[in-house]
Amino acid sequence: MPRLALSLASAVLALGSSLPAQEVFEVPRLPVGLSSFGAARLGDAVHVAAGHVGRAHAHSRENLSERHLRLDLAKPHAGWTALAPALAVQGTALVAHSGRLYRLGGLRAENAAGEPEQLRSLASVACFDPARGAWEELNPLPEPRSSHDACVVGDRVYVVGGWTLGGEQPAWLRTAWTARLDQRPLRWEALVAPTSPRRAAALTAHGDALAFVGGMHADGASSAVELLALTAEGTPSAAWVAGPALPGPGFGTAACALGERCFATSGDGVLWELARDRERWIERARLAFPRIFHRLLPWDDAHVLALGGADRTGHLTHAEVLSVEGAHCFQRFTLELPRDLGVQRASVHADAHALTWIGGNRRAEAHRFDADDFARAALRLRWCDFAVEELPALPSGLQSAACFAGERRGELHLLGGFGADAEEARSRSSAWTLDRASRTWKLTPSLALPQPRTQAALLEAHGAHWLLGGLDYDPARGEELAFRACLEVLRVELAGEATRVVETGWRLPRARRACAAFVLGSEAYLVGGLGERFEAVDIVDVLDLASGAWRTERAPRATRLSAQAAVLGERAYLAGGTLPARGAARSLEVFEREHGWRELLPELPFATQHQELLVRGGALAFVRVEPVDPPRLVVHVLAPHDAPTLTAFSRD
Repeated sequence: MPRLALSLASAVLALGSSLPAQEVFEVPRLPVGLSSFGAARLGDAVHVAAGHVGRAHAHSRENLSERHLRLDLAKPHAGWTALAPALAVQGTALVAHSGRLYRLGGLRAENAAGEPEQLRSLASVACFDPARGAWEELNPLPEPRSSHDACVVGDRVYVVGGWTLGGEQPAWLRTAWTARLDQRPLRWEALVAPTSPRRAAALTAHGDALAFVGGMHADGASSAVELLALTAEGTPSAAWVAGPALPGPGFGTAACALGERCFATSGDGVLWELARDRERWIERARLAFPRIFHRLLPWDDAHVLALGGADRTGHLTHAEVLSVEGAHCFQRFTLELPRDLGVQRASVHADAHALTWIGGNRRAEAHRFDADDFARAALRLRWCDFAVEELPALPSGLQSAACFAGERRGELHLLGGFGADAEEARSRSSAWTLDRASRTWKLTPSLALPQPRTQAALLEAHGAHWLLGGLDYDPARGEELAFRACLEVLRVELAGEATRVVETGWRLPRARRACAAFVLGSEAYLVGGLGERFEAVDIVDVLDLASGAWRTERAPRATRLSAQAAVLGERAYLAGGTLPARGAARSLEVFEREHGWRELLPELPFATQHQELLVRGGALAFVRVEPVDPPRLVVHVLAPHDAPTLTAFSRD
């Protein structure tokens, strides 16, 4: 397994007060994916305790964590430190007070893996004193409780929500409790309970009130919010009152207080702030990796930390730092990779589960085409925990091939590309298919291209894949005829035994390769790239995929070569590539059909040479292999503030 990079960097670009702030955070990843755990900020450190591990909805002793981990925010490069183990439970709460941690309740699985589930909620309360390095059991809660939450205001801890498991049916709890943490023994006092019993909700403070946010009741998921005003002594001054509902899915939410302000995340990844008048929620930022059953903690006066949790693909190891003041926050992840990986022009595919990187050129310099310059290595990077799986190597080195998913799970197709044979490097027409079940690459004659083609644009739309532009290069034809522009538009149809490449009869209005391409609605856009005589193409050509008709569109500010484009909702984003005679392109541009192009960020805060721009959920992923030994994969992920919500979580 590659060694994890555990450094943290935060840099705000000094680009002038009128330009949007950008920040880069690299938070050490958890050693294991966790959900339903306890977490708290204690001084200058973050603590994580207990939680669920492994496959979602699997409940056994083996699926519970007893880890107690600490991250020193003054020395984050040191990574997570293991402390005295906590009780192995999930659905617990962890709070901090006066230099100590308190763990309250939780769910225990008493069965082994594969046995019938035996789940039991606990009333256990324990205190961890960092000076002693040990946990101490305290007076338990008045009843067993799990899937609840807790928070501290002043010297009091408040415990609200949850249920009790252990009988024939879950007991939805209609009680709530408070105790003074500066007194021993703990004396639990009844607290008026919210009007609707809920679990998997979040509890936090908002000034002089408690906020109970989201969760699930007996009839399903809930985005309800209830507020309880507190007196100066910490006792309730009135009953719970309804607040504004969380605008997004509230099941498995997380919340925290930052000074007098209250923040919560919804299942679609939006970070919300409860307005001061407590009448509405204000969107502040978006998670690059929407998650549920995670924790939200203060990072500093202007940022919050979203940690762990789960999405539909698995348990997450990574954290995200979000600005509550409007800065664009990039999350950086770094991994060491196999030495044979391509540094540029790899064949890349991304979906909700993973990023796949195949072949490419092993040299950072341009025009290196010896046989050993072409990479054969392939890998799959799982988004949820950044685990790397080495895939079968290509039969021979290949770069610039079109890559897309097949009909069967884990199946990938490579079409065309550029590689060296026994003589010289040339364009290819062959098609290869990766079958992950048999871990082999096989030639697929039905997907072979009618002519060799490399550096083509690949798009997916209307149930098919489309190949536009590209180059047929073969030095055997002689110097004057070696380069042939590919003008024919091809459609790739995946239909079992009828899988095939179709010649549409449509032709590009001009030669173009190494261009950015995207689809909005029923139209395909081709941006930048090189023309027939190696000139930069500054015209945007737009193809109607229903009729085959072409039109032109306004071009971005600067013409890019080998740029990347990605679409979120109704917006296309353009990044990377090079500017003729000016080097690497550093800005991030966005296109909307109604408004044309605009510059979202004038300069990305990281190297963009040989960068791939991909979509993961509602976020942009900027992926680059750094040409060091061994190669290092660097991923920067950004959820643009104006991006649409694309991911939502349901009860299942």
